[in-house]
Amino acid sequence: KVIRDHKITRLHANHTVLMSVVAERIHQDTGIPYVVMPHGSAIEYAVKKDKRMWDFAHSALSNAKKIIVSSSEVKERLENVFPKQQEEFAGKITEVPLGVDTSLFQIAEDRAVELKKLNVYLDMLPPSDGKTKRQTRELINNFSFEEGLEKHICYDIKDRDQNLQEKIAQIGFPLVLFIGRLIAEKGTHTLLFALPELQKLYSDLNLGIIGHGPLREIGELLLDSLSRGDESKIEELVEWADLKEAKFFIDEKKAQGSWDDYLETAKTHLDLEKVHFFGYLKHPEMSPLLSCSDIGCFPSMVAESGPLVFLEAIASGCFPLGTYMAGMKASIDRLENTLPADDLELMKIDPRPSKVIESLIEKIPKALEIADKHRMKLREIAVTHFDWEMIVQKLIETFDEA
Repeated sequence: KVIRDHKITRLHANHTVLMSVVAERIHQDTGIPYVVMPHGSAIEYAVKKDKRMWDFAHSALSNAKKIIVSSSEVKERLENVFPKQQEEFAGKITEVPLGVDTSLFQIAEDRAVELKKLNVYLDMLPPSDGKTKRQTRELINNFSFEEGLEKHICYDIKDRDQNLQEKIAQIGFPLVLFIGRLIAEKGTHTLLFALPELQKLYSDLNLGIIGHGPLREIGELLLDSLSRGDESKIEELVEWADLKEAKFFIDEKKAQGSWDDYLETAKTHLDLEKVHFFGYLKHPEMSPLLSCSDIGCFPSMVAESGPLVFLEAIASGCFPLGTYMAGMKASIDRLENTLPADDLELMKIDPRPSKVIESLIEKIPKALEIADKHRMKLREIAVTHFDWEMIVQKLIETFDEA
């Protein structure tokens, strides 16, 4: 199974830890003080899982002049991983929230015009080596569990889809946008399982998915199976890809006696023409789509230390929803007293694996009702509280203290 394969993530996390070791070695040779900013992935996938990395991190943090954390949640992680060093680290820790380059984002004054401008920009780019519609059809027609996904991922995963302009021309509104790596940990599949119920309420609802990863193919297969109400194929895909949140959802529906009704809803209301996989996009292509979206939905099932995409959404005036835990919780909590409490509550997706899909079904329709009225306010919050110029000033002050 490649859906929950952490090898690449762990390699990146190890490199992150070792960067602090490099700084420590330079300090030892030159006496120049250094500052460390621990990353959530480094803590989760390297320090916690490898005694060597724990030792490296402990030494680097002990000798650092300052330790910058992006939220109190990251500080708590450090306390949990280094319980005996709490007193030693406490005087060094400074909290500096993540920032966003607000100049890269804007509110779309006219969404149709913005999307046309995006297509003009795409005309100027070199041809894409990303996924084609033909490859998706071949996947759906020829996939087998025995052979797996490998032969179906024969395109440049870090490129936009080859028919991206056609897909952009087909976008309708309201639009819910997901941005992230397409793996089970990021929760894309939870949105797909919520979609039949959402489109039953909003027949015009569009879902856009930006990112790459093996869950793209699983997602395309799931959507096809859901649209046909193919119970056995749906359950086999869920089991094969180890989508535990979907397992909980199916089991609960069966226990309630509503699984057959859900399958009928999927057959009747799921509109695959309104689901758009865009592939891997860079900021110039992603930013206009975010500015045109009503909702940015990020149902990550792992403890994100600092989800930048949340800040990018509010910088675009796009109403964000995220699983209410770890760094996403910290990001939502920072908006307290800036929006009405009831509206802020709609950003909070239940992070429990057994509840997340039902939470999406409950909260997305309510969020769609109030999203537009907060566009200007969200943009203002991003500019006044999270713009990089302000964050950089805080970082400079921290380095000056070091």
